[in-house]
Amino acid sequence: MNSNIPTDLHLQIRKIRNIEIWRSDLLSLINGRQKIPSTPINAFGAQLQEYDQDRDYTIFSSWLGAFVSGEAKEGRAEGTFEEHTKAAVSASIISVKSANFVTQCPTDTLETLLASREWILPLCGGGSVLHWVLAWVDFGTSEIGMFDSVPELGSHSWAIPVRRQLNGLTLELIMSQVALKVFERIRETLGAPKIDFEKWRQKVFYPSALQRQMDGWACGLFLLMAMRARAKKTGFECVIDDAKEEMREVVLEALLKLP
Repeated sequence: MNSNIPTDLHLQIRKIRNIEIWRSDLLSLINGRQKIPSTPINAFGAQLQEYDQDRDYTIFSSWLGAFVSGEAKEGRAEGTFEEHTKAAVSASIISVKSANFVTQCPTDTLETLLASREWILPLCGGGSVLHWVLAWVDFGTSEIGMFDSVPELGSHSWAIPVRRQLNGLTLELIMSQVALKVFERIRETLGAPKIDFEKWRQKVFYPSALQRQMDGWACGLFLLMAMRARAKKTGFECVIDDAKEEMREVVLEALLKLP
């Protein structure tokens, strides 16, 4: 166990955006070799965004995909699509506990979201095999993208529609399009003009065959590595199996530093 973990961690509650982080949320990072839940993933995304003064991106909550896919219902405990969308305006907010949900007063305006060059979205889905992937929309290049640590699971089938070339013919995989529906609903929530995202270029990225996810629990760590790579524009060359333990320590240290 990490020696830097406070002995009274069970008494501490950390907050960022509309996210409360308890000791139980950090156990997968403390113990290792466990699938990471949504709270540390969303909290690390908020932390990345808040401490990047040169950011031209917005990292949204994984709750948006859960609401759109029907895996979670909007309500007092989980919040609503609109609340989670507005929470992404800025991580630097005044938090107010209301019922079981932390609402906020953003220090910025909603125009910040529409001014972002890129929207980044963690997604968890896949039916009986719950699996984390990262999706994004790049408004500068008109690109929809996804990073998947286990291509064999075919996560693109529920995250984004991917065009494949087969015998010179372009085939559209008619699948559930969670990421596109989220991006469309965000724009609708903000009152922005509709964009036909399905006409945009679509790409799926994977680690190399020898460096992709080899276990049943590390998808969240791969997602976090990919999220950091998108935010820092470093490419996915370092999003590899060999780096997952280091990333676990980086994320745990970052979250423990939150107030």
